[in-house]
Amino acid sequence: MEWKSLPMDLQEEILFRVPAKSMARLRSTSKQWNAFLKSGSFAKIHSAFAPKESLIIMLKDRRVYLASVNLHGVQNNVDPSVKLASQLYLKDPHISNVFHCDGLLLLCNIKENRLEVWNPCTGETKLIKPRHGYNMKSDFFAIGYNNKSSSKKYKVLRVDRRPGPVGEYEIYDFTNDSWRVLGEITDWIFGQNYPVTVKGDTYLVAYHTRSAWPNSRGILCFDFSTERFQSVSLPQPFPYAIAALSVVREEKLCVLVDMEWRSLPVDLQEEILSRVPAKSLARLRSTSKRWNALLKSGSFAKIHSANAPTESLIIMLKDSRVYLASVNLHGVHNNVAPSFELGSRFYLKEPHICNVFHCDGLLLLCTIKENRLEVWNPCSGETKLLKPRNSYYKESNFFALGYANKSSGKKYKVLSVDRPNSGLCISNNEYEIYDFTKDSWRVHGVTTNRILIQNYPVSVKGNTYWVDRNPEWPFNKKYLLSFDFSTERFQSLSLPQPFPYVVAALSVVREEQLCLLGYYSTETYSEDLHIWVTTSIGSVMSWSKFLTVHNINQGREIFADGMSFLAVEQTKVLVCFSNQILHIVRENNHIQHVDDHGRDSTSRSSCSVLLKYVPSLAQIQ
Repeated sequence: MEWKSLPMDLQEEILFRVPAKSMARLRSTSKQWNAFLKSGSFAKIHSAFAPKESLIIMLKDRRVYLASVNLHGVQNNVDPSVKLASQLYLKDPHISNVFHCDGLLLLCNIKENRLEVWNPCTGETKLIKPRHGYNMKSDFFAIGYNNKSSSKKYKVLRVDRRPGPVGEYEIYDFTNDSWRVLGEITDWIFGQNYPVTVKGDTYLVAYHTRSAWPNSRGILCFDFSTERFQSVSLPQPFPYAIAALSVVREEKLCVLVDMEWRSLPVDLQEEILSRVPAKSLARLRSTSKRWNALLKSGSFAKIHSANAPTESLIIMLKDSRVYLASVNLHGVHNNVAPSFELGSRFYLKEPHICNVFHCDGLLLLCTIKENRLEVWNPCSGETKLLKPRNSYYKESNFFALGYANKSSGKKYKVLSVDRPNSGLCISNNEYEIYDFTKDSWRVHGVTTNRILIQNYPVSVKGNTYWVDRNPEWPFNKKYLLSFDFSTERFQSLSLPQPFPYVVAALSVVREEQLCLLGYYSTETYSEDLHIWVTTSIGSVMSWSKFLTVHNINQGREIFADGMSFLAVEQTKVLVCFSNQILHIVRENNHIQHVDDHGRDSTSRSSCSVLLKYVPSLAQIQ
């Protein structure tokens, strides 16, 4: 059916339902279509029936463009894209600002110092002559309409933004084709914010001269029906500074807020900070006394422990100092050389440290020069010097840090075992507990039939574990020994069976699983390395094989009883220090020795401890 054969009323009925952008193409086809599209009666019916089509326009280089923004896939890490489409045609394109309302564009031409209203779809334009003159650099303009009448009556608002709290404003009425002064706006200062229009009324951000910052910034509405300004109420409480306005679905106001930290309530500040990793929070310590006090607060530390994500770092004891370290194993299975780098050194006044133990973000430091014991939280900066029960600590003493889980929270304690005879000697070892709540040591008992070899202990969920040997058993017969800080008792636990290995050591995986190393079987005399991880920890232990490396010829030089090491589950790689050399052992029996610049090396380092450290705001009680 040909279009011209359709009755005129049917043609109009069809065109009523065509989007305005598509209708614009008909303007140049004939004078009849051009006149038809400019008809006020047709425009009114079209506005009621046609589907809405939202486009994006952009003011760039003094010209107005149609633009497209592709956001598909942004939530799947696909980069967004912006593309300029056709330039909207105007004879004089020197535009300094553009405002939109109901398909009309209000254009400020800075070169010609003129104001123009334009409908890109119909091509209709209207030059608005000033009453006296425009100042395009300082005048505020907005376009809207009277939505109380039977039909929309478009108007233009102009505000003279002179310096100070008073500004004259006037209205251009299209029906009268003239400006008329309405009055002065007092107590509000208009900034350079972009105004938006919702249902004919204009909204903008302004500053109230009688209110203190940040409450001085608010939203003003100009009602084109009443031709009056009024402030807009915001949801309460509203402790934000307003940054900008936009429109959603042509009928809802959208507010972008500038969350100035000082404007937030204290409880909201703490709620936000409780979800920030402890390492990042540590930087706030030196900013103010208030921040320092908050980070040392026991109540905040408890909330932070429950809410914040854990962040596992690596610390190293090297040259009697504690360092942060990074070991890059990405690509080791693709023949990419690993790298090792020492980071910043943790600051302590007395850096002569002979041993370090980690538990729940706290470090227990043994200093050999001053013969003292100290607990330190690197994040909060809190330290606690533990004075000995007698006059000094023995060099052979065994120390461990842990905590008892109480209903009121974690209660930190230190275990000290007096080993009067060094070496592999059978002895009854007296042990004592330091209780932070009482700030004192108390002798708790005697360990019997335990050797307490110089194995490095590890902490899991507050309890301490290490590998020990019963003096009545053969040399290769070992078991797992734990100390429960809640009951303050030792407990013997089982290792995976059989376990006929000369070398045994412990580490921690994901802060909740024990990781066990066994090397050199006395049953098969094989130099195989085996790694297990626990699947459950309790009176009955459950183990799962994690890694096996066969026939390690250099194993006797690398693996030492009780050494410290790290196991990386994702890449099945073992990282350890032994004989003062950093070793990286892979599943295919490939072993690399890496120095602190990432090169393969046989050079020696004085590192003695390598362990994972999880920063926290745990309070030393």
